Amino acid sequence: MRRSRSVGHRALQIEAKFSGALTSKDQQIESLTKKIGVLMRAADQQQRIGDIGELDVYNGLKLAYAQDTFERVPKFQAGADITATAMHNGKPAGSGLLEIKNVSAWRADYVPKLLQDQLDGGNDIPVLVTAAFPPGLQPHPQVYKGILICPPGAVFFLHDHQRPGPQVALPFTR
Repeated sequence: MRRSRSVGHRALQIEAKFSGALTSKDQQIESLTKKIGVLMRAADQQQRIGDIGELDVYNGLKLAYAQDTFERVPKFQAGADITATAMHNGKPAGSGLLEIKNVSAWRADYVPKLLQDQLDGGNDIPVLVTAAFPPGLQPHPQVYKGILICPPGAVFFLHDHQRPGPQVALPFTR
């Protein structure tokens, strides 16, 4: 009888130990699940901020250049954000590939990705639209390592330079 009480007591000790361990693991899982939820909401918010910048540029170009064609590249499909085709007398006159980055800090990997997207898509001009310029560069339209980089508002003026014929001289092109 004493042995069975001892075994029973030991079983209760083991059960209590594992029960506490499970509770601790359950708490860790719950904590990690909450952290994942917070991170997913933050990522979703960043994606929405990026989408807003992309939509602003897309809608602005469509409104300003109704004769041209603009297509948004679907999410999760390789490529930049917008393809633009300037039309002249009803025929394609040039194409641009626009990558919109609504960010506060420059990243060097933007350039090779956009150049690769340009090669893959066969576009004439790769354009990075961003307010975050590389260190040492002033935030105005300029060629940088083979791409055209410009702040968001300037992209509307640059689109004119894709079409043949007389060009308007903009202050930044002199």
